[in-house]
Amino acid sequence: MKGLVPRVVLTVSCIFVMPRIALGWDPARPDDPGAHAAAQESLAEARQPDLLLEDIRTLHKSIRELPGLQHTGLTLKENIEDLQQALALLNAEILASEIRISLSADLLFDFDQYKVKPEAAAELRTLITVLRETDSGKVRIVGHTDALGGEAYNQRLSEQRAESIKRWFLGPGKVGTGIVIQTIGLGESEPVAPNLNIDGSDNVSGRALNRRVELFIHTQKPITPSLTTPDN
Repeated sequence: MKGLVPRVVLTVSCIFVMPRIALGWDPARPDDPGAHAAAQESLAEARQPDLLLEDIRTLHKSIRELPGLQHTGLTLKENIEDLQQALALLNAEILASEIRISLSADLLFDFDQYKVKPEAAAELRTLITVLRETDSGKVRIVGHTDALGGEAYNQRLSEQRAESIKRWFLGPGKVGTGIVIQTIGLGESEPVAPNLNIDGSDNVSGRALNRRVELFIHTQKPITPSLTTPDN
């Protein structure tokens, strides 16, 4: 109900101001200066641009989705723009019933570690925007490593990294407990680039691409990709 207060204020304002205009106007004396003055005064009060803008801003911030329209896709324009910007920033791939987002493990973790770095918070909070604005109730987090080190070690590291991202999302003030998060570790088994060059030397850039965490976000409603990209 809090978000409806500005709308009520604006409606009441219109109800009380318009009769004043009518009372000030005398059809028998259309050119009477007094009638003109009364009408101008009432119109000035009705406009009140600064107050009106402030009320609109308050209403916009208070209501995340119009009451009774949840799960219909009819969200406020501001939230749609927030979602499109977040998807663009994360280079998200929009599939039929889910959104795929790949994050560099080098951004999320220190070398050979699975504790989330403080510097990763901004990227992860952008992900929270996607989770909230899509009303997603299910997320799959998949950890991947490069081929440096033993296979069993990399498998375990990928599992720990996926679990670490899950714990971050479930922390205080983030996505809450109303979401199901599944974690999987695939180790070095699904590279997206060669770990070695053709001559057998180390492919540093290829291994960097393979060190990643992928998130598959189930969507409750269709997502339309934006044709614009965020400002750099």
